[in-house]
Amino acid sequence: MRLDHIERHHIAALAVGTSPANTNNALRTLRRMLKQAEAWGLIQTVPKIRLVEEHGRDLILELWMEAKLLAVTEVERTPTSKYAPKSANYGWQPLRDVLLIMLDTGMRPTESFVCSGSM
Repeated sequence: MRLDHIERHHIAALAVGTSPANTNNALRTLRRMLKQAEAWGLIQTVPKIRLVEEHGRDLILELWMEAKLLAVTEVERTPTSKYAPKSANYGWQPLRDVLLIMLDTGMRPTESFVCSGSM
């Protein structure tokens, strides 16, 4: 679409990704592009761009919660029965790695599962 044809109703219909945060990032980028186009004289005015409402975090892990989660993953994980399948005889390491990445990056569980599923 040509820059001079973008109007409010086009912007209001914009939804990018599955989260309001992704949509807002796209709207901010569009706003920057339109303001630059106005500065260069390519368009007369920049339409008003309203961001969508984002959902805040429900829970923020505190240091003591993080320590408890990581302590659980340090316990050896083995099957209780000798008849348990061999696939059950593995450690907590994959879960611990995902947990550490989530804690360090602030990712939500659904975001980390989407990332790991796309590999």
